[in-house]
Amino acid sequence: MKEVCVILAGCGFLDGSDVRESVLVSYFLQEQGYRVTFSAVDINQKEVIDHKTQETLSQKRHLLNECARINGEVTEIKEVKGDKISALIIPGGEGLLKNLTEADREGNLFKVNPQVKKLIREIFRRKKPIGGCGLASLLIAGSLSDIVESPLTLTTGNDAKVIQKLENLGVNHVVAKPSEAVIDEEHRIVTTPGHLNKIRTKDVAPGIKNMISGIVELTQKTSEEL
Repeated sequence: MKEVCVILAGCGFLDGSDVRESVLVSYFLQEQGYRVTFSAVDINQKEVIDHKTQETLSQKRHLLNECARINGEVTEIKEVKGDKISALIIPGGEGLLKNLTEADREGNLFKVNPQVKKLIREIFRRKKPIGGCGLASLLIAGSLSDIVESPLTLTTGNDAKVIQKLENLGVNHVVAKPSEAVIDEEHRIVTTPGHLNKIRTKDVAPGIKNMISGIVELTQKTSEEL
Protein backbone atom coordinates (compact mmCIF):
# COMPACT_ATOMS: atom_id res chain seq x y z
CA MET A 1 0.00 0.00 0.00
CA LYS A 2 1.34 3.42 -0.98
CA GLU A 3 1.96 5.90 1.82
CA VAL A 4 1.38 9.65 1.87
CA CYS A 5 2.80 11.97 4.53
CA VAL A 6 0.51 14.75 5.80
CA ILE A 7 2.28 17.64 7.56
CA LEU A 8 0.39 19.17 10.48
CA ALA A 9 1.13 22.42 12.34
CA GLY A 10 -1.09 22.05 15.41
CA CYS A 11 -4.80 21.62 16.00
CA GLY A 12 -7.13 24.47 15.09
CA PHE A 13 -7.30 26.81 12.10
CA LEU A 14 -6.30 29.94 14.07
CA ASP A 15 -3.11 28.61 15.65
CA GLY A 16 -2.49 25.28 13.93
CA SER A 17 -3.72 23.16 11.04
CA ASP A 18 -7.34 23.35 9.95
CA VAL A 19 -8.90 20.22 11.48
CA ARG A 20 -11.62 19.98 8.82
CA GLU A 21 -9.11 20.01 5.99
CA SER A 22 -6.83 17.56 7.77
CA VAL A 23 -9.68 15.08 8.21
CA LEU A 24 -10.88 15.50 4.62
CA VAL A 25 -7.36 14.97 3.26
CA SER A 26 -7.03 11.78 5.30
CA TYR A 27 -10.49 10.55 4.30
CA PHE A 28 -10.03 11.04 0.56
CA LEU A 29 -6.54 9.51 0.63
CA GLN A 30 -7.81 6.43 2.43
CA GLU A 31 -10.72 6.25 0.01
CA GLN A 32 -8.12 5.98 -2.78
CA GLY A 33 -6.37 3.15 -0.92
CA TYR A 34 -3.43 5.12 0.47
CA ARG A 35 -1.95 4.77 3.93
CA VAL A 36 -1.66 8.13 5.72
CA THR A 37 1.20 9.15 8.00
CA PHE A 38 0.76 12.34 10.00
CA SER A 39 3.93 14.28 10.76
CA ALA A 40 4.88 17.41 12.72
CA VAL A 41 7.90 19.33 14.00
CA ASP A 42 8.92 18.81 17.62
CA ILE A 43 8.50 22.42 18.82
CA ASN A 44 6.14 24.57 20.89
CA GLN A 45 3.36 26.58 19.21
CA LYS A 46 4.18 30.23 18.62
CA GLU A 47 0.87 31.25 20.23
CA VAL A 48 -2.32 29.70 21.56
CA ILE A 49 -5.69 31.08 20.46
CA ASP A 50 -9.07 30.63 22.13
CA HIS A 51 -11.09 29.58 19.10
CA LYS A 52 -14.33 30.81 20.65
CA THR A 53 -13.25 34.33 21.60
CA GLN A 54 -10.24 34.49 19.21
CA GLU A 55 -8.17 35.89 22.07
CA THR A 56 -4.51 34.99 22.60
CA LEU A 57 -4.00 32.84 25.69
CA SER A 58 -0.99 32.79 28.01
CA GLN A 59 -0.41 29.08 27.53
CA LYS A 60 2.28 26.90 26.03
CA ARG A 61 1.30 23.97 23.87
CA HIS A 62 3.52 21.41 22.19
CA LEU A 63 3.03 20.95 18.46
CA LEU A 64 3.31 17.16 18.44
CA ASN A 65 0.86 16.83 21.32
CA GLU A 66 -1.62 19.18 19.66
CA CYS A 67 -1.39 17.33 16.35
CA ALA A 68 -2.16 14.11 18.20
CA ARG A 69 -5.61 15.57 18.88
CA ILE A 70 -6.31 15.12 15.16
CA ASN A 71 -4.67 11.73 14.89
CA GLY A 72 -3.22 9.78 17.79
CA GLU A 73 -0.11 8.69 15.92
CA VAL A 74 2.11 11.57 14.80
CA THR A 75 5.66 11.08 13.55
CA GLU A 76 8.41 13.66 14.00
CA ILE A 77 9.04 15.17 10.59
CA LYS A 78 12.79 14.54 10.79
CA GLU A 79 12.02 10.80 10.84
CA VAL A 80 10.08 10.86 7.55
CA LYS A 81 12.05 9.28 4.71
CA GLY A 82 11.40 10.71 1.27
CA ASP A 83 12.11 7.42 -0.45
CA LYS A 84 9.45 5.65 1.61
CA ILE A 85 6.47 7.89 0.81
CA SER A 86 4.64 8.46 -2.46
CA ALA A 87 3.52 12.06 -1.89
CA LEU A 88 3.41 14.93 0.59
CA ILE A 89 0.30 16.93 1.48
CA ILE A 90 -0.11 20.00 3.70
CA PRO A 91 -3.58 21.02 4.96
CA GLY A 92 -4.19 24.73 5.52
CA GLY A 93 -4.64 26.84 8.65
CA GLU A 94 -3.12 30.03 10.00
CA GLY A 95 -0.84 27.97 12.21
CA LEU A 96 1.17 26.91 9.16
CA LEU A 97 2.75 30.33 8.91
CA LYS A 98 2.68 31.07 12.63
CA ASN A 99 4.40 27.85 13.66
CA LEU A 100 6.40 26.79 10.62
CA THR A 101 7.82 30.09 9.32
CA GLU A 102 9.68 33.16 10.55
CA ALA A 103 8.68 36.49 8.96
CA ASP A 104 10.91 39.53 8.58
CA ARG A 105 10.15 42.79 10.40
CA GLU A 106 7.79 43.93 7.66
CA GLY A 107 6.01 40.58 7.68
CA ASN A 108 6.79 39.90 4.03
CA LEU A 109 9.70 37.56 3.38
CA PHE A 110 9.88 34.52 5.61
CA LYS A 111 12.00 31.48 6.33
CA VAL A 112 10.34 28.09 6.37
CA ASN A 113 11.16 25.78 9.29
CA PRO A 114 14.36 23.96 8.22
CA GLN A 115 12.95 20.46 8.79
CA VAL A 116 9.79 21.21 6.81
CA LYS A 117 11.74 22.90 4.02
CA LYS A 118 14.17 19.99 3.81
CA LEU A 119 11.38 17.43 3.39
CA ILE A 120 9.47 19.52 0.82
CA ARG A 121 12.64 19.98 -1.23
CA GLU A 122 13.51 16.30 -1.00
CA ILE A 123 10.07 15.25 -2.24
CA PHE A 124 10.28 17.81 -5.03
CA ARG A 125 13.71 16.60 -6.15
CA ARG A 126 12.46 13.02 -6.14
CA LYS A 127 9.72 14.20 -8.53
CA LYS A 128 7.00 13.04 -6.17
CA PRO A 129 3.70 14.97 -5.87
CA ILE A 130 3.10 17.71 -3.32
CA GLY A 131 -0.38 18.93 -2.36
CA GLY A 132 -1.52 21.91 -0.36
CA CYS A 133 -4.65 23.69 0.89
CA GLY A 134 -4.94 27.45 1.33
CA LEU A 135 -1.89 28.94 3.07
CA ALA A 136 0.08 25.77 2.35
CA SER A 137 0.80 27.33 -1.05
CA LEU A 138 2.94 29.94 0.70
CA LEU A 139 4.80 27.24 2.60
CA ILE A 140 5.44 25.32 -0.63
CA ALA A 141 6.53 28.44 -2.54
CA GLY A 142 8.76 29.56 0.31
CA SER A 143 10.50 26.18 0.23
CA LEU A 144 10.95 25.84 -3.52
CA SER A 145 11.04 29.30 -5.14
CA ASP A 146 14.85 29.47 -5.09
CA ILE A 147 15.43 26.09 -6.77
CA VAL A 148 12.79 25.93 -9.52
CA GLU A 149 13.77 26.86 -13.07
CA SER A 150 10.28 28.08 -14.00
CA PRO A 151 7.50 29.68 -11.90
CA LEU A 152 5.33 27.45 -9.74
CA THR A 153 1.62 27.50 -10.59
CA LEU A 154 -0.43 27.53 -7.38
CA THR A 155 -3.75 28.71 -5.96
CA THR A 156 -5.05 30.00 -2.65
CA GLY A 157 -8.43 31.04 -3.99
CA ASN A 158 -8.98 34.80 -4.33
CA ASP A 159 -7.40 36.40 -1.24
CA ALA A 160 -5.63 39.48 -2.66
CA LYS A 161 -3.06 39.77 0.17
CA VAL A 162 -2.03 36.13 -0.04
CA ILE A 163 -1.91 36.28 -3.84
CA GLN A 164 0.44 39.25 -3.65
CA LYS A 165 2.76 37.39 -1.26
CA LEU A 166 2.83 34.42 -3.63
CA GLU A 167 3.53 36.61 -6.63
CA ASN A 168 6.37 38.24 -4.68
CA LEU A 169 7.85 34.74 -4.49
CA GLY A 170 7.62 34.44 -8.27
CA VAL A 171 4.51 32.23 -8.28
CA ASN A 172 2.02 32.15 -11.13
CA HIS A 173 -1.19 32.35 -9.10
CA VAL A 174 -4.42 30.98 -10.53
CA VAL A 175 -7.70 32.22 -9.02
CA ALA A 176 -9.81 29.16 -8.23
CA LYS A 177 -13.12 28.31 -6.59
CA PRO A 178 -13.10 26.35 -3.30
CA SER A 179 -14.43 23.33 -5.23
CA GLU A 180 -11.49 23.41 -7.65
CA ALA A 181 -7.88 22.30 -7.59
CA VAL A 182 -5.02 23.60 -9.71
CA ILE A 183 -2.47 21.12 -11.06
CA ASP A 184 1.07 22.22 -11.86
CA GLU A 185 2.07 19.18 -13.92
CA GLU A 186 5.60 20.44 -14.56
CA HIS A 187 6.42 20.66 -10.85
CA ARG A 188 3.94 17.96 -9.73
CA ILE A 189 2.13 20.21 -7.28
CA VAL A 190 -1.62 20.33 -6.69
CA THR A 191 -3.27 23.08 -4.65
CA THR A 192 -6.80 24.06 -3.63
CA PRO A 193 -8.17 27.08 -1.69
CA GLY A 194 -9.55 25.11 1.27
CA HIS A 195 -11.19 27.15 4.03
CA LEU A 196 -9.03 30.24 3.43
CA ASN A 197 -12.07 32.08 2.12
CA LYS A 198 -14.00 31.07 5.24
CA ILE A 199 -16.79 29.11 3.60
CA ARG A 200 -18.68 25.96 4.52
CA THR A 201 -16.92 22.62 4.70
CA LYS A 202 -19.37 21.05 2.24
CA ASP A 203 -18.23 23.59 -0.36
CA VAL A 204 -14.55 22.91 0.37
CA ALA A 205 -14.73 19.10 0.28
CA PRO A 206 -14.99 18.84 -3.55
CA GLY A 207 -11.82 20.91 -3.93
CA ILE A 208 -9.88 18.70 -1.55
CA LYS A 209 -11.22 15.61 -3.30
CA ASN A 210 -10.07 17.06 -6.63
CA MET A 211 -6.66 17.80 -5.11
CA ILE A 212 -6.31 14.19 -3.96
CA SER A 213 -7.38 12.95 -7.40
CA GLY A 214 -4.63 15.10 -8.91
CA ILE A 215 -2.11 13.71 -6.43
CA VAL A 216 -3.14 10.15 -7.34
CA GLU A 217 -2.69 10.85 -11.06
CA LEU A 218 0.75 12.37 -10.52
CA THR A 219 1.76 9.51 -8.22
CA GLN A 220 0.91 7.03 -10.94
CA LYS A 221 2.91 9.11 -13.43
CA THR A 222 5.92 9.05 -11.10
CA SER A 223 5.65 5.26 -10.69
CA GLU A 224 5.56 4.76 -14.47
CA GLU A 225 8.72 6.84 -14.94
CA LEU A 226 10.74 4.98 -12.31
